[in-house]
Amino acid sequence: MVSTLTIGEGYSRLAESPEFLDQPLYKAVLDSDEIERLRTEERAKQQERPWTWWMKIMTPIAQENLRMINEAGGIIALGTDQSTGPAAHRELELLVAGGISNMDAIRIGTLNALQVRYKQSCLLY
Repeated sequence: MVSTLTIGEGYSRLAESPEFLDQPLYKAVLDSDEIERLRTEERAKQQERPWTWWMKIMTPIAQENLRMINEAGGIIALGTDQSTGPAAHRELELLVAGGISNMDAIRIGTLNALQVRYKQSCLLY
């Protein structure tokens, strides 16, 4: 299973508290024009969308589901459906906040992700 918590959590996070964009990691990856667009245009869109608030409710449920899958021995791979480095960092934070240990989160982001990717590439050939 691929985690993808940030894709949903990111909507309400942007709508409610866009100051996370001030963190050095975001400033290193996003140019100032993109940060401003996110703070204004995109934030306004997310505040109006019902999907944003539904995803806010669903994120803790998804976190609990991932915790239970991990606890039962399932293989979770880190995935964000986004291509920026900050999304991967946030994904790890959300996994740990959802009750997955730091060590398991590291495994999810490294070994498990590699194993899943390797198996997918084998299926292509």
